[in-house]
Amino acid sequence: MKRIAVVIPSYEDSQVLERCLHSIRKYLSAVNYEIVVVDNASKKPEVVRLLKELETNQNILVVKNSTNLGFSKAVNRGIAALNEGSKDIESFLVLNQDSSLMDDHIHTALDLMDENPRVGLCGPRLHNGDGTVQNSFYAYPSPAKKMAQLVGLKKLGSLIRKVDLSPRLFFFPSFASYYLWNYQKFTQPIEVPWITGACLLIRKTAFESLSGFDENIWMYAEDMDLCLRARQMDWSVVFCPDWHVLHQGGKSSDMLSPELLRVFYDSLSYFYSKHFYGVKKKCMLFLNQLEETKALRSASKASRKGT
Repeated sequence: MKRIAVVIPSYEDSQVLERCLHSIRKYLSAVNYEIVVVDNASKKPEVVRLLKELETNQNILVVKNSTNLGFSKAVNRGIAALNEGSKDIESFLVLNQDSSLMDDHIHTALDLMDENPRVGLCGPRLHNGDGTVQNSFYAYPSPAKKMAQLVGLKKLGSLIRKVDLSPRLFFFPSFASYYLWNYQKFTQPIEVPWITGACLLIRKTAFESLSGFDENIWMYAEDMDLCLRARQMDWSVVFCPDWHVLHQGGKSSDMLSPELLRVFYDSLSYFYSKHFYGVKKKCMLFLNQLEETKALRSASKASRKGT
């Protein structure tokens, strides 16, 4: 029986954490697993009580951070705590607390890793709370993609999805094709540029070769960075379409608070500075600043309307 460790960063929401844990118990019965919950300094009494219950009565390892360290550091700390006594773990299932398994098809990804030793990361098909498909993978950022976002072409992508037009019938740049492929009915796993961190199955040896998540990224670009570094080291990143996971927190950037918007664009700025060079780097940083200014202005207007 395959042995994995489920790593769940948590923060101030007992209901979503309980729902996540329930789905693990329901759908991982055929897998030998253990769980570590890494809490980022939650203060709500109901969360504190739940963490105590998990630790004392449910044999779940709970790592309690004294401050909110963000996603990357939380996952790395959880895996470090597991590694002290779990030497036979083969893979890590990194799961947002607001994600929950919808089936037991993780075996597709686990079997794929068994068959192909270069598959380092796998991700499922994500769904919104109403069951509709959520984006699970993307192309890497580019000036063309950034310009498209700035002029509002996301709305065109939404329209194409609604009328169910296949991207195979039209000429699209690669970033648009990958966006639309999220909504195609693939029957086999496909290799993709990067998959979102709402649910990531990561081969242990791949994670160790990458030295984990980049802790300079507090949240929002850590999954993109991990996948890019994995591909640079010849690990494959694979989307498994028949494995389904519900992700309640799949908000676009225009739905974030001003504080989280700044975190989001700071993370992107760090990513561009780390991985891009020359004119492309300067272009991406400039466009990122423009997009941040636009997003913060829209958030400010929305806030004034709501008061």
